[in-house]
Amino acid sequence: MIFENHQILHWIKKTGLPIGAGILDLGCGQGQMVQILGAEGFHAVGLDCRQNHVPEYCGDMRAIPEEDEAWDMVLAMCSLSVCGGVPQALKEIHRVLRPGGMAIISDLYALEGRHSVLPKAEEWKMMVAQAGFTLWGEEDLTSVFRTWVLRSIWQGERLCNEGLPSGVRLSELGYGILILNKNE
Repeated sequence: MIFENHQILHWIKKTGLPIGAGILDLGCGQGQMVQILGAEGFHAVGLDCRQNHVPEYCGDMRAIPEEDEAWDMVLAMCSLSVCGGVPQALKEIHRVLRPGGMAIISDLYALEGRHSVLPKAEEWKMMVAQAGFTLWGEEDLTSVFRTWVLRSIWQGERLCNEGLPSGVRLSELGYGILILNKNE
């Protein structure tokens, strides 16, 4: 995990989301964050595309199996860039959020001057605006990402370009967080 769960909780609390609010975690993996959010008093549900994980829902974030305006917050922690359709996933996030709802998205982006199939930071901002969101906050976490990569290598983990789009290298990536508001 690139950053610790307490950092994600910090960002959630920073938005002023009340205890008991509903949070949908897209790309939840084995559901660790869902469990932590539940222990913190939130109503948290996870969605992941892999059945061998333990999400409440197994599905595609480009077609979220939820009603319109069902959630107070949506999390997508390093999952949109691998879903194969970021603009559609952002529209789906917007659809399932209640008016005034928030989304916290952290993901990879291509560094400026690099040619990549991944969007650059400004392209991410353009996509979220086109999906109907207002940017509430942002933080560049590239140094945190690089520290995580180095720590993982130091601990003997094999990091490779597996899971990255073809032609993308770890050295060409930045990492950031966007906190979005649905103003309708």
